[in-house]
Amino acid sequence: MQSVLITIIVFGVVIVLFAITSYAIAKLITPTIKKQYLNLNEAQEFPYLKQHTLFSDAERAFFNVLNQAVGKDVQIFGKVRVADVIVPKKGMSKSEWHRAFNKISAKHFDFVLCNNQDLSVICVVELNDATHQKQARQKRDMFLVAACRSASVPLIQIPVKSSYNIDELRKLLLP
Repeated sequence: MQSVLITIIVFGVVIVLFAITSYAIAKLITPTIKKQYLNLNEAQEFPYLKQHTLFSDAERAFFNVLNQAVGKDVQIFGKVRVADVIVPKKGMSKSEWHRAFNKISAKHFDFVLCNNQDLSVICVVELNDATHQKQARQKRDMFLVAACRSASVPLIQIPVKSSYNIDELRKLLLP
């Protein structure tokens, strides 16, 4: 009888030690989530202002037409970083990969159209206003065309207009 009692006590101690150890390990590997707030005085030290709107007037007008053209099966994202859509190929040296990544990391697409089911990229859209006539901008545009072609991502360039034909836009954008 005593040996059964000792076995039960030892088993209980082992379970308690296991529970304590598991809890301690969980606390060590689980990051603590903390909300961080700046008080007003700290926030005033930073030289930033909130943008009034996300899109320019032309981009906002086009966004509304784009929504009508693509319908409910397509999700539209605006001002998406190029590096979130395409990435450098594997097999490069580390320095080559970083050089290629740096070429795309500070650029963005005006709009990215994604399948609403899985958010896979359908195509990217650049809305070309007068700034795209500048030589530096044309060089950037040619780079993006080549990069997207390399990654098999359709890049649709659309000139800014006062109005757009929704049916033509739909045919141009959707497969």
